[in-house]
Amino acid sequence: MKHGMDIDLEKDIHTQYEKEICNTIHFMSGALLRDIKANLPSEVTYFDINYYIEKMKKSK
Repeated sequence: MKHGMDIDLEKDIHTQYEKEICNTIHFMSGALLRDIKANLPSEVTYFDINYYIEKMKKSK
């Protein structure tokens, strides 16, 4: 995603947590990934968080 490649990763992402992940990223803007992860359900992975960070950047 960072390099402009259009790859569908959503099959590997916990999409049921999208709203919660995006809200936490927005609320904790500038926080370390581990701090963001600590505020999310344990099923959410760093990969999920990074995916939504990039998706949010791309949509700006």
